Amino acid sequence: PACHRARPVYGRRMDTDPAFDTLAYAQRLKAAGVEDKQAEAHAAAARDRQAGLATKADLDNLEARLETKIERGVNRTLTAMIIVAGVIVAALVTSTVAIMNQLP
Repeated sequence: PACHRARPVYGRRMDTDPAFDTLAYAQRLKAAGVEDKQAEAHAAAARDRQAGLATKADLDNLEARLETKIERGVNRTLTAMIIVAGVIVAALVTSTVAIMNQLP
């Protein structure tokens, strides 16, 4: 039936996505006494509803990308802080040497 056809969703196919099996869902409804057409319509509606949901793989990928971005941001911030600290130390040393040179 039409509701069991694979449909591409964000680069993956629903028939290979283990998150939802429309055929099993429709069969379960039929076994419970739901008419074929209604069971297939329910399965199609459920598939369409889940089509936009993120899978665990999607979330894992997002987590990895966010961790990388955060790590880069932290590294940039630490580098900037080290540079600023170095400039401050250099200014303090220069100031101290200048003051000491003016002492009798």
